[in-house]
Amino acid sequence: MNVSTAGRLGRTGFLAYTISAAVFSGLISLALWRSGISLNYEAISIFAILAATPVYVPAIIRRLHDIGWSGWFWWIFYIPGISWFLLITLLIWPGSRSPNRYGIRGARQSADEPLWQPQGLE
Repeated sequence: MNVSTAGRLGRTGFLAYTISAAVFSGLISLALWRSGISLNYEAISIFAILAATPVYVPAIIRRLHDIGWSGWFWWIFYIPGISWFLLITLLIWPGSRSPNRYGIRGARQSADEPLWQPQGLE
């Protein structure tokens, strides 16, 4: 999975990230619940969501880039109620067909580029 915020991500790729993040969060929640740790449901949910954030937020930003919006709108996902509206919008709204300031549509990474590179370790 590409954890970069550069470039664009289409609807199908975003759907794959969404499903992966939901399954990952669910597995984290289940593991915490079954471990017997004394946490309430809300604390387990918050921990599971935060665990998926490093992979899911870059996917949100790249999907926003695909439709021509600024990546800074990702924080809206953490506003209860509005997050569902933005999720549905990103899953339904088609990306711009022409190149935009974030790149060309369907641009692939070169085979020589790593899928993930730690930031700040140059």
